[in-house]
Amino acid sequence: MTMTKTMRKKAPRAKVETTRKRARTVKGTFKADDPSTPHINEAWVEEKTKYNVKDYMLAFIILAGIVAISFYSQ
Repeated sequence: MTMTKTMRKKAPRAKVETTRKRARTVKGTFKADDPSTPHINEAWVEEKTKYNVKDYMLAFIILAGIVAISFYSQ
C-alpha cells in the first residue's frame, strides 16, 4: 500500500522561541501603531531568541563524548 500525502506524518519541528520587542525607526525612536491597519500592530516586532548557554554546553558535551570515544577506541 502506498502512502498518500494525508497519511504521511510530518516530522516535529524544533520550537523557535520568539520575544516581542518595541519596533524602532531608523533614528532609534519608537514606532507608533498605524490606526488604519487594525489587524496589524506595527509598534511591536517579534524576534527569534538567540542560543543560550545550555545549548552551547550540550553541544560541547556531545562533541567531547565523540572525541573521547574516537580517542579510546584506537
